[in-house]
Amino acid sequence: MPQMAPMNWMSMYWGFIIILLLIGALNYYLSMSNMNSLSNMKSGVNMTNFMSKNMNWKW
Repeated sequence: MPQMAPMNWMSMYWGFIIILLLIGALNYYLSMSNMNSLSNMKSGVNMTNFMSKNMNWKW
């Protein structure tokens, strides 16, 4: 039983990483394919404004 625990933990760890990679790839693909969409442009502008505000606050 103690020898099965690390395998289960590693499988959970790799499954989590694979899910994160899939979500990131899907998000990237959607943002690239919907570049001409107005709503996506608005969300992109809001995200860049949010990031710039955070960077200014950190600096």
